[in-house]
Amino acid sequence: LRQKIKKVIIPNRPANIPAGPVINNQKIVETIFKIVINYFKVSRTELVGKGRDRYLVIPRCIIANLMRECTALSFPEISRIMNRDHTSVIHYVKTRIGSTSFWKISNNHKVYNYLKTEVLNETGKKRVK
Repeated sequence: LRQKIKKVIIPNRPANIPAGPVINNQKIVETIFKIVINYFKVSRTELVGKGRDRYLVIPRCIIANLMRECTALSFPEISRIMNRDHTSVIHYVKTRIGSTSFWKISNNHKVYNYLKTEVLNETGKKRVK
């Protein structure tokens, strides 16, 4: 059965209402890389390189998830920054949400939440629970 889809018309924002805050994605991305690199003691070259070493999997996944949650970047934009295919970034996010792979270990979630708090504190954003 096909259902009819209602078209939702969103009226234009009145001129007297200012746009939302400007998000400096570049600053947040640099902060994410800096914090994750310092925590895991790996280089940025290794993280954005083509290497498939096991010790790079968790830092790359954490970076992709932090970029997705802390910035307004799309999957293709994140993939360009990380020198990956956009489907890899989608996979990183899905594994964390579904708690599969290495996300089954609760300590990895604690590390992720700690790093997310560090990023939000350093960029001046408030943590939303």
